[in-house]
Amino acid sequence: MSRLGLVRISLRKTMYRRFEVPDEQEILEATGVTPETEESGAQLLRFSDGEEELLITYDQLGRSVRIRWTHGRTRKLLDVFREGATLMRLTSVTGAVQLSFEFHMDECAGEMKAQVFPSFAVEDRLLFT
Repeated sequence: MSRLGLVRISLRKTMYRRFEVPDEQEILEATGVTPETEESGAQLLRFSDGEEELLITYDQLGRSVRIRWTHGRTRKLLDVFREGATLMRLTSVTGAVQLSFEFHMDECAGEMKAQVFPSFAVEDRLLFT
């Protein structure tokens, strides 16, 4: 007589979350930059200090964010792409302007921050929940 073991499978329901972003006017007022629309429909924010360039691309429908930081046109300093974005915020504290993006994906959550003024800085965290 053989015994069949039963395997319990737990399927987590993945709930779709919208990617909430500020409107173009709020972005312009906070950063001094107007979003450019790319062919894909994604929005591009371009920041430059003369030597370095910080490009932030976000796709509200695709719920994705890409941050590229270059020195000149040839030297790539950073290129980060992430999906599962749920919120974009603009903050200005003591003269520093920052964009932050929250991400939620199944068992992970995180935040990516990009300071765009007075100097460039990027922080990224993605952790298990």
